[in-house]
Amino acid sequence: MGGIEIALISMLESMSENKYDITLLVMGKGRELADKVPHHVRVKNISGKLWNYIKNGRVKDAFKTGLFTILAKRSKTIFEQELYHSKMLPISSTEYDIAVAYHTPASFPVVYVMNNIKSFNESRMDP
Repeated sequence: MGGIEIALISMLESMSENKYDITLLVMGKGRELADKVPHHVRVKNISGKLWNYIKNGRVKDAFKTGLFTILAKRSKTIFEQELYHSKMLPISSTEYDIAVAYHTPASFPVVYVMNNIKSFNESRMDP
């Protein structure tokens, strides 16, 4: 079990369920600590499978995923590769007050949060 995952679980446990509405985005279900996530935390799986797109008639999404897979394989840098990987996944329609990429040194969570998550609407800032 990784220290990052344990630290994340500890942080989530310390956050009041009456004060915060928390959504944890994961790349897959059934991970090591899935049963340790506090009950008040909503868990969403963000990964999509090419076969599921085809099976469900989502040809455009299947094509997009295939194209970005090819572009990612041809990438010259890890960051560019992760950028293409993030484009395979859906952009969240939910706007969050804050979005945290809680897994480093891996760059994918950072790129995904930067490009696919809307957080903190600047119009709410006081001058």
